[in-house]
This record gives sequence, structure tokens and C-alpha cells, in this order.
Amino acid sequence: MKPIQIQLTSVIRSFEGETDKYEMWLEGQLTEKRDAHYIRYTEEQQGGSIKTIIKITEDAALIMRSGAVTMRLPLHREVTQTGHYNSPAGEMPLDIHTKQLTHNKAVGEFSTQYELAISGQTVGLYTLTINYTEVGQ
Repeated sequence: MKPIQIQLTSVIRSFEGETDKYEMWLEGQLTEKRDAHYIRYTEEQQGGSIKTIIKITEDAALIMRSGAVTMRLPLHREVTQTGHYNSPAGEMPLDIHTKQLTHNKAVGEFSTQYELAISGQTVGLYTLTINYTEVGQ
């Protein structure tokens, strides 16, 4: 497990045309096992801590969150996947259609773009970019 600094940028474009952008700087860990890379980090939010693990393989990724919210978000290039989101308000089924998915290990960048539908209603186009550097490099 290697300690890393993470710059996380999330852009959400609703189908009504509104855009929200979030940027966070976090500390995390990078692990490599067999053919997968794992990025781990913890976000502190008003509702509590959220631990996130992103498993990245050649043509897929899985974002798993636990703590204040629980989420399973599978991503696979050009394939619609089913996931779920649990919050104090209850569980919601997710449909995720991944449009773009890249992981450039040489420069430390993971990027994905996907359309998200919650309970069958498309809510927007999500772009997530994680740039990471090993601490001490």
C-alpha cells in the first residue's frame, strides 16, 4: 500500500442544463493486486465519514462507498450496469451507462464519464477525475 495525495474533481451536468462542480484534496492509498489497482480514501462530510474504494481493471471499475452512505457503482465501458445507493432516506437502485473510462498509471490519473439513472429516472451526466501522486515522490 502506497500513500498518495488525491485531487478529486466531480462535475455533474443535469439534463436540465445545470452544472455542479466539486473539487477535493485528499490523502489516500494506492494498492496493486494482480490485474487491478485500488485507490482508497476517506471523505469527511457533514453526515459523517465516507470510506471509498475504487477497484480499477483494464476495462472496468467499481466504486464502493461505506459509512454515512453506502454505494456500489459498477462502471464498464459502453455497458449499462446496475448498482445501488443507500442513505438514511432508504435504498435506491442505480443504472450506470459508462461513456468513458481511462486509467493512466504512468501519470496517476483515473477518469470516467457516465450517465446515471436513479429508480429509472435519468438524473445527469457525471464526470469524475482523480489525479494522484505518491507521497514522497
